[in-house]
Amino acid sequence: MTIFLREWKRNRKALVIWTIAISLLVLLEISIYPSFSENAVKMEELLQTFPEGVIKAFGIDRLNMGNILEFFSIEAFIFVTLFGGIYAALLSSNILAKEENEKTIEFLLAKPITRNNIINNKLGVALLNIFLFNFIITLVTLTSFEIYKPGGYDVDRLILLMFGAFLMHLTFAAVTLALSVFFIKTKQIYPMSIGIVLITYFLGIISNVSDKFSFLKYFSPFKYIDPPNIIADGKIELIYLLIMTLTIILGTGITYYIYNKKDIVV
Repeated sequence: MTIFLREWKRNRKALVIWTIAISLLVLLEISIYPSFSENAVKMEELLQTFPEGVIKAFGIDRLNMGNILEFFSIEAFIFVTLFGGIYAALLSSNILAKEENEKTIEFLLAKPITRNNIINNKLGVALLNIFLFNFIITLVTLTSFEIYKPGGYDVDRLILLMFGAFLMHLTFAAVTLALSVFFIKTKQIYPMSIGIVLITYFLGIISNVSDKFSFLKYFSPFKYIDPPNIIADGKIELIYLLIMTLTIILGTGITYYIYNKKDIVV
């Protein structure tokens, strides 16, 4: 519990900053919906003047901007998924590696605790922070929907979108956590973590442009929770749920295995 509380205190400031920042962005975007919906037809016509590649890449052709849920999925959901993914990746990639980087691992190993115990506590903090991040932003989103469009949206599909974002964040967290055990310096891990999120984001965009690139969607967690599909079908496809679940399990398993085998620099 001492390790857990120590790690919680070290990471709570970042949690507060990221959560407030994304919440404000979501609120800002949804606050412009009323004025946008009044001119929905004109805006739809304007959007159709965009290049076809851009329209397909961002799924604009599959959504109605006059609907608040679909408006949110285009204008604000990207803040939750992309920036949330970066937050989860940075948090998890740093949570173990920083002990070696800051030379504090010797303090932990001097205590009568196992490496598994260290991972358990740090993993618990990462999971709690990612959950709180998503939970608070979901509450903010639901509240803003009630303010600007009370009762005029599908609550179940909105919650499903937010749950999908949570799973996606856990997926990025598991991948970067597993990769972090191969590094000592956090300055090596941060660019890698951000790069993974950004690269997979652009792979998702490219997969929309043409059928010949559609296979790339399997390498992009952003496509696993594609808003147009979730809003239309009311579900996350089983194949994507399996991929995310297996990635989380595999990433966590690799972390435990490698961390227990590696020679830790003290």
